Amino acid sequence: NLRGRFIFSRSCPMLILILSFLLSPVSALDISGYTLEHRFRENGAFSQMDGTSIKSSSGVLTLVSGGHVFSTDEKQQLQESARAGYMYSVRMPAKNEEYIEASIRSCQIIASRMRLKLTVSVNDAGDPIAIHMSTPKYDCSYDISESFMNLPDLSISLALQKPKLGPSPETAKYLEKLEKQREEMARAEQSDNRSFFAKYWTYIIPAVFLFILFSSMQDPNAAGGNIGGGNQQ
Repeated sequence: NLRGRFIFSRSCPMLILILSFLLSPVSALDISGYTLEHRFRENGAFSQMDGTSIKSSSGVLTLVSGGHVFSTDEKQQLQESARAGYMYSVRMPAKNEEYIEASIRSCQIIASRMRLKLTVSVNDAGDPIAIHMSTPKYDCSYDISESFMNLPDLSISLALQKPKLGPSPETAKYLEKLEKQREEMARAEQSDNRSFFAKYWTYIIPAVFLFILFSSMQDPNAAGGNIGGGNQQ
């Protein structure tokens, strides 16, 4: 009995931890979802893409379903949008109750046999901040007379674009270089104990020589004028 009580007392905290983890709410697991919506023309109303959503778990986005089953009405709307040259748009919610949206020509989707790639840009926290949409084919070369009933279901692939950090400045090496230059200048000043004249005599002597030379020179015209004036008196 004592042994059984000892085993139970040791396993009880583990059982409590497991039960609290299993009974914890979904928000505590940091799992949330983003519902995708689409429309077939500009200024049209968005409708939910049933069966297709993006899940976020600890900052990692994953596509729950890689396809959307188009109804007969949606296939007809897509073909009419392609014939009219309209844009097909997809949006998903972001933070602050806002949406991020991407658009592409409807004819590109039909020409690519309903294959679509979504590229979601995320920030450092893993939250979506932008969305881009592309198809394997960028032209609209397809048989426009083909019935919309022959269109396959939409196949979606997801790609994530995370922020890239640029090269960090080498601050430590730069400060080390400045410190070395400062030490070299200090050593140079301490080792040179000469007087001011001994340091700069190469500049002082030429300046004094030029000053004496220009001071000793006189204007000959001024000297002749003084002599002539004395004779007139």
